[in-house]
Amino acid sequence: MGESDHIDEFLNFIWLEKSLSKNTLDAYRRDLMKTERWLRGNSKSLISASSIDLQQYMVSIFDAGGSSNTAARWLSSVKAFYRHAILVSKLSSNPSDTLVYPKRSRKLPGSLSSMEVELLLNAPDLSNPIGYRDRTMLELLYACGLRITELV
Repeated sequence: MGESDHIDEFLNFIWLEKSLSKNTLDAYRRDLMKTERWLRGNSKSLISASSIDLQQYMVSIFDAGGSSNTAARWLSSVKAFYRHAILVSKLSSNPSDTLVYPKRSRKLPGSLSSMEVELLLNAPDLSNPIGYRDRTMLELLYACGLRITELV
């Protein structure tokens, strides 16, 4: 069984078990495939990797200019992969157990100036019902501090 077969089996499992979104599954696949390629360059594989190998790969993420958010997402992918490998008896121990999540940077949302808010609220065309609907939604978003998904 090739490495990509292990990855495919894992992704099928978590898709069925956790109903993850396509974007999440794609991100897991990219992370695991990149890790697999890097490990192959060091004569290893995902199944034969040690915690030191994984630590070195994590360092390489930062060396390549990756952020702590990128490393944390990668680590989530890898930890889930190894939990599954243990569950299906491909491994007896988890090489990702010793890895620690990096502190994630958090970006605060920007805010609009009063002039920008005024322009936004006056943007809908009030000569038709759709314009009134749009204006009402914008006012509700602004007044309540809602996210778009909360409005929807």
